[in-house]
Amino acid sequence: MKILFVATQINGNGGIPRFKRNLIKQLKSRENTTVEVVSLNDSEKEYNGAGKNKIKFLFTFIRVMIRFKPDQVVLGHIHLVKLARFKFLFPSAYWHSILYGIEVWFKRDELLKHYPSISRYWAISNYTKAKFAETNNIALDKIKLIVLTTPSDWDPKELVLTDSSFFLSVSRLDKSEGYKGIDKTIEAIYQNKAEMQSLGYKYVIVAAGDDLPRHVDMVKNYNLSDIISIKSGVSDVELKELYRTTSCSILPSSGEGFGFIFLEAMAFKKACIGCKNCGSEDLIEHDKTGYLVEPKVEDIWKHMRLLMLDPAKSKAMGEAGYIKREKEFKGARTEDNIKELLCVE
Repeated sequence: MKILFVATQINGNGGIPRFKRNLIKQLKSRENTTVEVVSLNDSEKEYNGAGKNKIKFLFTFIRVMIRFKPDQVVLGHIHLVKLARFKFLFPSAYWHSILYGIEVWFKRDELLKHYPSISRYWAISNYTKAKFAETNNIALDKIKLIVLTTPSDWDPKELVLTDSSFFLSVSRLDKSEGYKGIDKTIEAIYQNKAEMQSLGYKYVIVAAGDDLPRHVDMVKNYNLSDIISIKSGVSDVELKELYRTTSCSILPSSGEGFGFIFLEAMAFKKACIGCKNCGSEDLIEHDKTGYLVEPKVEDIWKHMRLLMLDPAKSKAMGEAGYIKREKEFKGARTEDNIKELLCVE
């Protein structure tokens, strides 16, 4: 089998780039399978990168299609379904599109004409699957759930896990995505700084993006630099260390398609706080592996406080999350899922 994986970006420290790198690794590990990758924003030769040049990206895609003659084409972003206009080059190939991000929850008129060319959609959560089907009039049986998983080197088998009494948020912060909830978390801490200090907790934010300066200014203007730290350009090694030592992964994002950072946190047996009514519900079981909250300052603080007051419960939630990840997002389950997604009989 020959699989062409087309992406907007593969390199990077965000959850989605890490998910794509791991998915490509899973595809390459299949027997009798060859994988080629074309990427818009990457420049590395291994990815046939176009260095953010859209014209070069298009010609690279066509050139690789003609040379490689793929049996399966996997589009790593809904915007890339426009490439389905080139399906005539190899009409027998299966075409797939991965569904993630808030943009797939809405009707996209400019993309509708390309949807019939897609053999299957791979949704990263039940919520994303239902929203995409409803808003774009796509049959549910044409949308399959992709079982996300973390790479094997994210299994902390020999690491000593600790709790250093801090909450951890990991996210990209863009002005176009004002739903991540980190600003609300900062506001919650500002309103309750004295109590949080008395309980001995801090807050660490790992982020990048054009909305990051606003969050930095919030911390400065609220005089919270002694309790909140913001980090950028964090390596995977450094990020793993933060997951190893944090008390809880928190991202009260109302627009989360899945919440890959929660899956990473569960690998390190950490409790999680995410939002209700979004893809995070696939991972977080309320009051079992963490808390699902309303995207409101008061509710965010309420559940942060519950974990600070009861470290034993926080640890139990982390253990439950680890078990959930082991059972539902690893091993044979993911291998069987890839086989199903690729239309392999």
